[in-house]
Amino acid sequence: MNQWEWIFRQSKVNDGLYDGDRLATQNWDWPRQTWFQERLEHFRAANAKQLSGTSRSASAAARDRRRAAPDLRI
Repeated sequence: MNQWEWIFRQSKVNDGLYDGDRLATQNWDWPRQTWFQERLEHFRAANAKQLSGTSRSASAAARDRRRAAPDLRI
């Protein structure tokens, strides 16, 4: 019997022994002030600065990109 067969035989659906309902709950929060979050804040600030320095709106830029993209529909 492989591992998956063993897991399914123990499942609640197959009237197997299942302790999952009696496990202690674990409350946790997302980690804060990690290196990745600092980098994300850096990129968001740089992006906001770049966008605020342009006179065109984001929707106008997206519209221009769509116009420049080739239409590949058949």
